[in-house]
Amino acid sequence: MWPDFHHAPDLEMSGRVVDFLPAGAADAFSLRGAPADIVTQLVATLRAAPAEFDYVVLHPIPNPPTPDEGEGGYMTRVAREILPRVREVLAGR
Repeated sequence: MWPDFHHAPDLEMSGRVVDFLPAGAADAFSLRGAPADIVTQLVATLRAAPAEFDYVVLHPIPNPPTPDEGEGGYMTRVAREILPRVREVLAGR
């Protein structure tokens, strides 16, 4: 299917095309939910990985609008609300 579901300009229509899939299918390839949910999912993924990650880059889907929304935007919120907590949990704090 093209464009692939998360890059389609009409996300609702795109979602209807794949709505036969169970939620577990999304869980298998994405992090989703509130920041605390994403922290939990990301920590679990990193701990289960067979090799250590050098970098974690969370790609926003759909891509954020340009320009990003400043303090309320995806990039700022991930840097403020998710990655520091992931580091703390992995460090055992």
